[in-house]
Parts: sequence; structure tokens; C-alpha cells
Amino acid sequence: MTLRKKALLLTGIIFLFLIGILSLATKALLFRSFSEVESKSTGSGYSEGELIGSDSLRIVFPADVKTVRENAVKMLKKERTSPYEYRIINKNGEIRWIMETVASITYRGKRAALGSFMDITERRLMEEALKTSEASYRAIFNAVNDAIFVHDPETGDILDVNEKMAEMYGYALEDARGLKIEALSKGEPPYDRENALRLIKEAAQGTPRLFEWAARAKDGRRFWVEVNLKRAFIGGRERVLAVVRDITARKNAEKALKESEQKYRTIFEDALNPFSFWTKTGAAWTQTGPAWSFWSARKKNC
Repeated sequence: MTLRKKALLLTGIIFLFLIGILSLATKALLFRSFSEVESKSTGSGYSEGELIGSDSLRIVFPADVKTVRENAVKMLKKERTSPYEYRIINKNGEIRWIMETVASITYRGKRAALGSFMDITERRLMEEALKTSEASYRAIFNAVNDAIFVHDPETGDILDVNEKMAEMYGYALEDARGLKIEALSKGEPPYDRENALRLIKEAAQGTPRLFEWAARAKDGRRFWVEVNLKRAFIGGRERVLAVVRDITARKNAEKALKESEQKYRTIFEDALNPFSFWTKTGAAWTQTGPAWSFWSARKKNC
């Protein structure tokens, strides 16, 4: 690398980082790189002249002073290698977030600390916004009365579930995440992994799916669910959202109704006498079974 390229590289580093040299004896700032680019990027609001010779901790947020001092000492003793983050108060009274590293050097024949730090306020604000968004999403996610699964659109893997899902299927929330579809299904066609993956992929292609599914709880209990599959984007990534409702009571009611109707149909068809039905208003109608029709026809022919 040529000398000119090295100089340009160093200039780029200085523009990217606030670089300062601190006296370990007086704790005062001895040197600080300064440029118009750097001033705009950091937002400190202080000039080089305002900071040189001053206490290096004077612009640190009061609650962070102790942590900054401890982390700096650890880095100088090589007990810490990763950067540390803290807040400063700029000239306008605004709070900014800083990421810093320090190293021990000799400056003009005396021990000093070379510190480099960069403004990470925007990143911290984004992180806080994401945390708030995640908290809101999680609150809604767990408040609904249906089980919710978040699936990988390619593999069908279960990436996340809500509390209702854990309750419905009898799993601890931590154990429910990462379960395979077959563990939660009857396991026999058409209620098996192959058909579940087919439906998930169809939903991932933009075609919503609504169907009934034979489910299985952790203790082996079988029950019926209604599944609504839709494509969704969560955290900027494509996912398939499954909203699952327990319909066992409805299925049992339908079964009981069918059995009752079949029982009535059997009695009706085997009956030798006609049936009369009366309503609350006094209206009546009569129905006869096949057996009665047979005997009636026979009597007429006699």
C-alpha cells in the first residue's frame, strides 16, 4: 500500500470515528480529531477547543459515568476486548448513544489512552422501536383466543407459537416452539406431514386455506381443529400464519345430531302406524312410514 493510500485510509478512519487521546494522569483530553464531517456525524455540538483540556467524563450521562470508567479500565488492562456503549449529553442538551473502545499508548513520552468512539444513536433508537413493536406484537399474539402458529414457508417448521397454542395442545411454551407438524397431527392420511406441508406451501404462494384437521395433544388426546392458513410478513420475512380453533364440541354436536336423525329415520321407516306431529299453535301433520304405506295399499287391494 502506498503512503498516499495509507493517508487516505487514516483520514477515512478519523472521519468515521471520534478519536481522542486521554492523559491517564489527569484524565483530561489531550487531543481530539476534528472535522466538519465528523462534527455532523456525531452531533456532539462541541468544538475541539471546547473539549481539549477538559475532564473526559464531563459530557458522559451521569448515570453512566461509573460504568464507562470501569469498562475503560478493563480494556486498558486487556480484561475486556469488546466495545462498550454509553450515553453522552451533547452541547444542545440532547442525549446521544456512543460505542467506544480504548487502548493504552504513549503520547509525547507519557502514558495515555487512545479512545475511538462512534455515534450509534440511530441504531439504538431503531432497536428500541423494534422492542416496542415486538412487545405490542407479542401482547396481541398472546391475547387472542385461538392458537397461532408461525411456519417457515419452505420447510413448514414451527418457528413461533402463542400461549393459547401451548394451552390447547398441552405443551410448555418453550417446548412447543420447534415441534414438528406430525407431533401435533393424527399422523394418518390425510392428517399427516405430507398433506400439511402441501397446504402450507399453497398458502405461501398466496392462496389462503381453510380446512378441518385431526389434531393430537401431548398426552395423545385426539381433537378436531379448524385451520386458517395465510401468508404473512413478520419482521420483514415471509411466513405462513396458522390460526387454529378447537372445534371438537361442534364436531361432537354434529355427530350427535346425525346419530339422532338416523335413529329417528330408522324408527320412522320401521313403523306400522302413522305419526302425527302437533305444533304449539295447534297445527298438525301426519307422516307414514313405508310399512304403513305397504299395509294400506294391501288393504285397498283386498
